[in-house]
This record gives sequence, structure tokens and C-alpha cells, in this order.
Amino acid sequence: MPAKNGKGGKQLKQKYSAFVGKMTGPRTKAAMVKVLSAGMTNAKENAPLEYGTLINSAFRYIEGSNKLGWTGVAGFAASYAYYLHGDQNYTPLWKPVAPEDKEGPGWNPFSTPRFLELGFIGPLAKPEIERIIRESYKI
Repeated sequence: MPAKNGKGGKQLKQKYSAFVGKMTGPRTKAAMVKVLSAGMTNAKENAPLEYGTLINSAFRYIEGSNKLGWTGVAGFAASYAYYLHGDQNYTPLWKPVAPEDKEGPGWNPFSTPRFLELGFIGPLAKPEIERIIRESYKI
């Protein structure tokens, strides 16, 4: 059956443009905010704790561009965060220290190297982030 000429094609294009605009605009930004928040929360649960400087240096920001979409960045700004997280070869540069050997008042028994990475792609974090994305784009 051949397609009919008329308003149908134009309306379909308008609806499609509106749908894509909604998905790439506010919904994507909201989804990015939720994903970064969940990932940083998970990362903080695995981060080492001694004085709280590392935890308090956490940051996240989102940049938007019409051509490139949205970019989200999350991390820790403390100067020693790189050392605690591990180097580019995935070599952990530290091991958790027992609470009696700590200098500060805080201790996290769940601290592990690569804590920022585990916050986003760890076995518990990945399903949560996938759920957030699915729920953000439900129509």
C-alpha cells in the first residue's frame, strides 16, 4: 500500500524532532545528574577514610553542548586522590591500613584501591546505574 501525501509526513517529522529534543535535552541532563550522584555515592562507600579530606573533596559537574551532547565529570580533588585510587596501569599503590595503625579518627573497613572506578562499574553499582538510565528514559 503506497504512502499518502499530505500532513502525515510533516507531523511525523515534527513529533520525531520534539521527541529527540526531549530525550537529548532535559531528560539526558537529569539522567546524567542521577548517574553521577549514584556513582559518587558508591565511590565514597569504597574510599579510604582517615580525616575526611578525600570524601569532602568530591566533585561532579555537567557540561552541555548542542553538537556534542552532555559530558559529566566526577572525581576527588584532594591532592593524594590519584595515589589512593591507583595509577594508569591499574596498579594499586596502597593497601588498606588497620584502624589501630591510622593517625586520624576515621576508618572505612570497605576501602579498596580503584574506589572511584568501582563506584561506577563495580558489581553493585552497574545494575543501579543501568536502572537509573532505564527509568530516566521511560516514556
